[in-house]
Amino acid sequence: LSAYPNPASISGGAAKVHYLLLGDSDVKIQLFDCNGDLVWEKSCVSGGAGGKRGVNDVLWNLRNGSGRAVETGVYTCVVKSGSVKKTSRIGIKK
Repeated sequence: LSAYPNPASISGGAAKVHYLLLGDSDVKIQLFDCNGDLVWEKSCVSGGAGGKRGVNDVLWNLRNGSGRAVETGVYTCVVKSGSVKKTSRIGIKK
């Protein structure tokens, strides 16, 4: 699990969440702020974009669930697939 670019720039407008699946699987991606509050989430269905066997890239537009640009800081990215849960951090700068 990784993100690119990291840190991401708000002026750049997006970051890719990059991960590998050993088989088709339902996936949930969640991003939390430094307070542990959920900022953004995306669900991907097994066999579809983000849920296919192999390398997957899911784009985060650096906006929260309400469509507002996120603040600068460090965010925790959690990717869940079945019983597997991976975490990583994504830095956001101006």
